Amino acid sequence: MSVPPATASPPLDLYEILGLSPAASQDDIRSAYIREAIRCHPDRNNDPGATQTFQHVAEAFYVLSDPIRRQEYDAKTVPRPCPAVDANAMFGNVFQELLRPEVHHHATTWTMMGGASGAVLGFILFNFPGALLGSVAGSTLGRVRDAKGVSVYDAFVRLQPVQRRQVLDRIFQQLFHTTVMQGIVGSMLPK
Repeated sequence: MSVPPATASPPLDLYEILGLSPAASQDDIRSAYIREAIRCHPDRNNDPGATQTFQHVAEAFYVLSDPIRRQEYDAKTVPRPCPAVDANAMFGNVFQELLRPEVHHHATTWTMMGGASGAVLGFILFNFPGALLGSVAGSTLGRVRDAKGVSVYDAFVRLQPVQRRQVLDRIFQQLFHTTVMQGIVGSMLPK
């Protein structure tokens, strides 16, 4: 006789158990607990699952009624919004060396195509924040091609070694600052 594998049940949403939103006040939590405890108390409810439901209500009240336990619970379960990224600040000045025109071109074809394709790739990778970031990065790279009349790689290769290093240093600094200091990477990881 084989024993079925144990399956982990999904974690309980303590706010949902009490019928509250995460913005609920302490008074709201207390009122919801009283309401739900009366509704599902095993002495007043003949439902076979009433005892377990009552235990869940008691657990929800135990955690949410204490500010420290509630803060710890919220930190683990309530999704935090992704911090806003200023895409212009991130990529705005990185490519200035490449944008210095050798011959002035008035075309904006590659700027528009770069912005559109960057937005599509960004959306595929990171939804709407990625689309915004990809659009700015793509249009900046397209602007380099419009200004230089050659691909970004060719324009980069034509720079002096010192200038190439400066461009790479600025890219690294801005990416490092954005991902590590603002915590984008951590907020995008699944909980």
